[in-house]
Amino acid sequence: MRSTLGIAAAAASIASAQPAAARDPLVLRPTEPWTMNYGEDSCQLVRIFGEGEDETALMIEQFGPSERVRITLISRYAQLRVRPYPHYAIDRKTARSVSPPQIGVRFGKTGEAMEARVKSASMADGRFITVASAVRPTLQGPETEKEQDEPYHLPALSIDALAGSDRVAFEGLADGDLILATGPLAAATKAMNACSENLLSHWGLDVAAHRTLRSPVRMVDETVPWLNYPEQQSFERMEGLIEYRVMVDSAGRATGCHVQSGGGPNTDFGDAVCHGMMNAVAFEPAINADGEPIASYFRGTVDFRFL
Repeated sequence: MRSTLGIAAAAASIASAQPAAARDPLVLRPTEPWTMNYGEDSCQLVRIFGEGEDETALMIEQFGPSERVRITLISRYAQLRVRPYPHYAIDRKTARSVSPPQIGVRFGKTGEAMEARVKSASMADGRFITVASAVRPTLQGPETEKEQDEPYHLPALSIDALAGSDRVAFEGLADGDLILATGPLAAATKAMNACSENLLSHWGLDVAAHRTLRSPVRMVDETVPWLNYPEQQSFERMEGLIEYRVMVDSAGRATGCHVQSGGGPNTDFGDAVCHGMMNAVAFEPAINADGEPIASYFRGTVDFRFL
């Protein structure tokens, strides 16, 4: 299902500037309204910025209710400052491992830049596609740890935190920083929250009960090794990014595993994740407001990469 949100691009206060040097920021304005793609297993906001060779696509995705998103940037300016793995896994001069590539993602003019681990690849048309996973959109500082006895709330993007944001900036790219003048993000955030919550009904779950859960599904022991790198992909030094969902019944039994994104034609990465989840992981069921176990889900991301 596909629909368009008519969200105004009120970004007149952002001065557009062409980069005079590689490190100067480039500001691109939107050329289309936000498009919301409603899937059975994901929600995706898409918007196009710039024209001609500058055309840049921004995709913001969620795979269930969450405070975090996956951001995909497709642009000639999306090239990383250093090559992604496995090309420079070892610095030959020092014989030390090089840290995984990262970029900074900043919401709003004064928001905190969040470091995000990324994957990147070149495209046939000369553009680059760069994916940053588990980004927490906020104008606040770094995330603080929650207290153990803090009540559980169905996670969602903070509309209040993003209401004052009028841009998304990407820092640490090869050609300098890139700023996308999104305009106010409150309406887009509200649409994403509604879509991600509605995914629960597609999965056959009680949405109302999940809004008032005492506790979500949890792994009984997070230290248990459950995942192996697929042998062929390891031999060929292939990498992958898998989003997955496990359905867990009221007794804590895993009843099904679904690869939500990243499977593609090669299913080995997704198969490895689901095999581990279904055979090596024990779960505690979700508990509703009345203290009773109910059917729910466990969701996660696996980043297969060489370090």
